Amino acid sequence: MDKNNIYDNIDYEIIKILKNDARTPYSKIASELSLDVRNATKRIEKLINSEAIRLTAIISPSKFNYESIVDINISVEQSLVNETIDKLGFIPNISYIAKGWGSVNITLQARFKNNREMHFFIDDYLPKMNGVIVDSYILVPQIIHDIDSWMPNGEDFKG
Repeated sequence: MDKNNIYDNIDYEIIKILKNDARTPYSKIASELSLDVRNATKRIEKLINSEAIRLTAIISPSKFNYESIVDINISVEQSLVNETIDKLGFIPNISYIAKGWGSVNITLQARFKNNREMHFFIDDYLPKMNGVIVDSYILVPQIIHDIDSWMPNGEDFKG
């Protein structure tokens, strides 16, 4: 096993089961993989404690009427990047914030109940933040593939 890879094929199978239904009882996982419950529990705890997985509820924004989605690229004065990220992190409409390399240094995704709210955020709120320039944005009519559907390759697991 690669010393950088502490996960094996059994861990991969556990992840696939939990990804399909995070509420799957450990006893059922153990049975499906021919493990004893204690071994399955230890493996799941290892995956959680090593931060390889998080067992969490995925919220469907559209069920709460957040229909307008926008990806926004902003440039921020370098000395204000961390402060700006901290401020953005408290805005409930923002679902994703990342530092970038290149012509913009922060990219974010935000969700709104209507286009009026989105327009205010892009044209009024963000430009009034200290050192922030809105470089570009793209309206997102449909998300096809999101982080909650991502899986590592089976080849990433050895053993």
